[in-house]
Amino acid sequence: MATIGLVDGTRVAVVGAGPSGAAFASALLASARAFARRVEVVLYDGGGAQRALAAPALLDMDTRYRLAALGAPIPLRQGALEARGLLVHSGGREVLLEPPPAGLWVLDGVSGAPGTRLVKQVLLSAASLRGATVRPWHVDSVSQAGQRYVVRAQGSAESFDLVVGAFGSTSPLAAGWMEGRLRVRRGLCTQARLSGAPRDDLLRVFVAPSRRVDLLTLVPCPSGESWALAMGEDVPASELARTLAELARDGALPAVSLRRVERVATTWGAARHTCRGSQLALGAAAHGSVLTPGLLPSLLGAMRASNAVVEAGAGLGLPSRFETSQREVSEHARQQAKALWWARQAGPRTPAAFSSAVMAPGQLGGLPVLGLSSLNVLPLLAELRGQALRQWWDALWSRRKAGPAHVPAGSLVYVVDDDADARGALVEFLQRRGTRVRAFEDELSLLEAAARERPAAVLLDVVLRWVDGLSLCRALRGHPATARSRLISMSGLNRRSDRDAALASGADAFLAKPIDVEELERALAGVLRPPSGGAAVAQTGSG
Repeated sequence: MATIGLVDGTRVAVVGAGPSGAAFASALLASARAFARRVEVVLYDGGGAQRALAAPALLDMDTRYRLAALGAPIPLRQGALEARGLLVHSGGREVLLEPPPAGLWVLDGVSGAPGTRLVKQVLLSAASLRGATVRPWHVDSVSQAGQRYVVRAQGSAESFDLVVGAFGSTSPLAAGWMEGRLRVRRGLCTQARLSGAPRDDLLRVFVAPSRRVDLLTLVPCPSGESWALAMGEDVPASELARTLAELARDGALPAVSLRRVERVATTWGAARHTCRGSQLALGAAAHGSVLTPGLLPSLLGAMRASNAVVEAGAGLGLPSRFETSQREVSEHARQQAKALWWARQAGPRTPAAFSSAVMAPGQLGGLPVLGLSSLNVLPLLAELRGQALRQWWDALWSRRKAGPAHVPAGSLVYVVDDDADARGALVEFLQRRGTRVRAFEDELSLLEAAARERPAAVLLDVVLRWVDGLSLCRALRGHPATARSRLISMSGLNRRSDRDAALASGADAFLAKPIDVEELERALAGVLRPPSGGAAVAQTGSG
């Protein structure tokens, strides 16, 4: 660390003593001791009744390592089950993904407690041993008084230099935290414990199994039962029961019984603001990992947040350092929310996207998806976009016969570019050549048009709104409506690798922006023929 801004006597309140809050307290106290700083940390543990249900804990090697570093090692001798893999199911298709080389363990049922509750207890014990004060009190309010914060709980009021929100999605504090700047997407979901589930020790993920359920996750537990979470904007228990019955009817699952059911609020995506002054947000208060029912993002965010506090203290530099430290975790949650949306669009092609996104052994990635270190959210998102594009294209192509007949090739050019100025310049140039033109600002409108009217050529920008231009180029080259069209890729980058990637994706030519008119004419040579009867009439459209 370059500088240490944490001063002696700093008082820190952590509102919420789940894994994120307890991990932050433990890591902060350990770092403060290493730098000979005296810090007081108070953990507020809510004091309310515990939920009837809680999730098992998924422990991969990285999660176990970080728990051990926090003074909370988790033994796997009892109450743990080693998962044999992850089965991804969507639209009647499925793919089995292998577990990490070091194993993926499901912790649950030790002394009858769910796995996440066990991890919380171990982390709280570690924080207490390092000097944290744990109070089982419900926090009523947090207010700012000058440069300090006042926490009111159970009829008492205490002043702190820094306050950390690590509360759950349903906390009444969330709406006013950081003066209302903490905004994250939440949904009312249903979790359950099931009996009669498959005994093959596989994690299962069903993408969009029904209209209201975006994601159904089934985790096998050592006790022989399974834990299920049905996610969506608002998923009642009846919808979970109906979805399970339909999966059993279709042969994707055996008949199962709901033993215990509970509505639960979940968070997915990331808050735009996670720090204001010396008021911070961690864990479920700041981000939710849709495709990661594991602990690693929460632990990583807590440990990095403690480093930011040690470096900056409660001073003016804390917001910048804290936001930087949380960038990877927040981006992971944000991209996972996007991946869920694209998975629904990809439908039966989703399993293929998961399979293609798995990295080769030894390849480095970011935070894992569903506990698989070989599955990173960015390549998964790219694959899902590509598969969704193919799914849309197939659906549009299958309906093309009901629409108007294709016009002869050689009379129409499509321009696809989300830059209005660049798009307009190309349209004007082609119109002057006597060519009919249709212009689009996004790729979805292009697909709709191409399924009905075959173009002679497509000028395609590499950077688009939804799907990258290289994936779109591959899709266009692979379908009958545009398989014989001239595809010309355009980009503001002119590196050899960019050209090679465009040509490998099926482009006939690559043009660097700003477009050189002579190069464009050469790329279109032999393709354009002005329609008979005079000058062309431009047809412009936008998505």
